[in-house]
Amino acid sequence: MLLVVGGAGGVIDYVSQRTVIAESEQAMQELAQTASVTIASQFVHVATFPQTLAALVETLDTSAESRLHWYNTTIPALFAAAPPEVLSLTTFFEPNFIQGRPYATVWYVRDAAGAIRRITTNMPGEPGYDPDQELYNYFEQEWYTQPIASGQLTWSEPYFDAGGAEVTMVTASVPVVYHGELAGVATADVQLATINAFIAQIRPTDDSYVMLVSHKGIFIAHPRRPDLVLTATIGDAATQMQSQDLARLGAAMVGGESGLSYLRDPFTNTDMVVAYQHIDATDWSLAVLTPKADLVQPVTQLRTTLVLIGGFALASVALLGWFGTTTVLRPIVQLVRGVERFAVDRSAISLGIRRHDEIGRLAQAFEQMAAQIAQSYSDLEHVVAARTNTLQQTLNERDAHARDLALALERVQQKEQEIQALSMPVVPILKDTLVLPVVGVLDERRAQQLSSALLDAVECQKARAVILDLTGLAMIDEAIAQQIIAVAQATRLLGAHVTLVGIRPEVAQSLVALGLSLDGIRTLANLQAAVSDVLRRG
Repeated sequence: MLLVVGGAGGVIDYVSQRTVIAESEQAMQELAQTASVTIASQFVHVATFPQTLAALVETLDTSAESRLHWYNTTIPALFAAAPPEVLSLTTFFEPNFIQGRPYATVWYVRDAAGAIRRITTNMPGEPGYDPDQELYNYFEQEWYTQPIASGQLTWSEPYFDAGGAEVTMVTASVPVVYHGELAGVATADVQLATINAFIAQIRPTDDSYVMLVSHKGIFIAHPRRPDLVLTATIGDAATQMQSQDLARLGAAMVGGESGLSYLRDPFTNTDMVVAYQHIDATDWSLAVLTPKADLVQPVTQLRTTLVLIGGFALASVALLGWFGTTTVLRPIVQLVRGVERFAVDRSAISLGIRRHDEIGRLAQAFEQMAAQIAQSYSDLEHVVAARTNTLQQTLNERDAHARDLALALERVQQKEQEIQALSMPVVPILKDTLVLPVVGVLDERRAQQLSSALLDAVECQKARAVILDLTGLAMIDEAIAQQIIAVAQATRLLGAHVTLVGIRPEVAQSLVALGLSLDGIRTLANLQAAVSDVLRRG
């Protein structure tokens, strides 16, 4: 009996614990992936505004006066379509692009009331320029030098805009090229309040939290240690707190890795399970931390119950063994039949022996013993029934918890579907031109959603040009490549020509290796070139 109870308890405990932990780990990884896709989609959407501004430079006239007038007309119109998180939209020019101006900028901001207005800086040619005051030399700023050096969109490190908007923000910068020559840099400043609010809501359990770090490891969000935000890196924190676990996690996150690990969290002094995910669009990294105890809590009560039942069974077996041994070792012929009957039904028994000698006293003692054992068995049956009922209730609670986890997973999947729909925005940048940025991993399901969303948008908006931006596409295989080509062909059937841009080297190699034909589909280097091509075609 002890072996049966103990063995069954061990199997139930092991299977329950592994099932709950495996499901929880998978849910945490899916949550980290979904959160990273959500953040990436917001930044990809924001980046289309400076990219569009940079692409539209091809429509400029040659005179300095007309160029400034064009920018002062175009930037406010484009800025009005940007989400409220975008706080500025600006172009800074190379020397003499605006004739006679070594420094020049057209800078518009969104004030606290939401109004869009132009601001000036202390530079020659700007209204109110004072040569005795410090010159704003934007040529030395990283947000200006980095996109020029890389030739593509870059994101700055997060910073607090002291003396300006007084908020935490990042800057998206895109090089501006005019007829093959560098003309300047288009930028957009984006506040992080919405991202921080989104991160604060991600809590799988009451004691979980999420932290976000930049590509240099600087803390962007940390609910447990807000004093570290923008002031320290995850490596600095690991060194100061002497935590090798945190150092390993920081190295993996800064290195662009994604995965799941266990560590001792120095911020909460708790054993944690960490799901971390790289965000390709900004080169940041996000980590979801949940106490390890929260993953195994549903089976703790079950384990305790099984231990109690096992101990009770051990005591019961020992008691019965003692009585059985005592009975067998007494070779009294007059008690044989009574012992045999007692061995069958364990009920109170009367031997019918009425003697006053030693045998009689022995018979009387046996009858009393049989009655006591019968009562003990009756009590034991009641206790075992009660314990069995408790065990069944515990198992029912575990099953209910498993169902709750399944429902929670279903809700997460529903949210993921909603987020995936938001992560494929079809952005109208001109009257009859649509841009669809593709971010992250494009599986067959997302490819079908992309096709449906794009074709509906083309038909609804009567578009004649569609730009598929594959800059954020992580990888591609034959099935996904065929899906993209099928989308392009279906779009052409609706009367719109398709241009693929942002094809990264590894994606291009995959397309060539697969031997797929791109006949009838234009390919250009980036969004800026595609917009310029659309404008030239009229």
